[in-house]
Amino acid sequence: ANDIRVYLYNYQQEREITNRSLDKVRGCIASFYSWMHIEGYIEKNPTLAVNKIKYEKKSRKPCSQMDLEYLRMACKTLKQKAILEVLYSTGCRVGELVILKKSDIDWREKTVHLFGKGQKHRTSFLNAKAEVALREYLNSREDDNEWLFVSDRKPHNQMHVSGIQKIMREMAARAGDNVDKKVTPHVLRHTCASVLANNNANITSIQQILGHSNINVTMTYIHTSLENAKADHFFFGN
Repeated sequence: ANDIRVYLYNYQQEREITNRSLDKVRGCIASFYSWMHIEGYIEKNPTLAVNKIKYEKKSRKPCSQMDLEYLRMACKTLKQKAILEVLYSTGCRVGELVILKKSDIDWREKTVHLFGKGQKHRTSFLNAKAEVALREYLNSREDDNEWLFVSDRKPHNQMHVSGIQKIMREMAARAGDNVDKKVTPHVLRHTCASVLANNNANITSIQQILGHSNINVTMTYIHTSLENAKADHFFFGN
């Protein structure tokens, strides 16, 4: 265990990396030794005695409503707009988005059936903009593929995570300095949670929409606006 501690210390000094990056290195080493122990290659796992490296967790900033409007303006196709609106409205993971089928949409109830992390099913919802954008995109398609989002080129196969991420990068690049952050599908997931919280949604409802098994994870997604915090403090003191 001490050899590992010394290695990590030297690794950080030589490469001048942050504690956050160093803890990722520690995690990789721990995973390797854990595998060796499980497979019987070693009798003991020395990384169990190596503590996680503490680091300051930066607050994750969601998109503002202005950011969202500039991103909407940066959409060049109906598909791009539909992807943006569905990610924002449902708060789904990008991995959940790419496996959505047309049959997962309940237009009458305005719900989306998601299958995600931990092999769990859950339901999220389409707001008005997401519904309109998605309908327009689907009506523009000429294929009969069952997947909700497909590639532009024939035979219009199911999109992959990398394809969605590329679309978001290009969209953010076109928005330029109007959007003051790196916009990813996960940022839109945070934005969904933040908007729900700022509109007084119950924390357990947000947890259910995001599909978190641990409510503490949900709390890291919540960003109460300064105005709401100020109002809450005012009533607290009166």
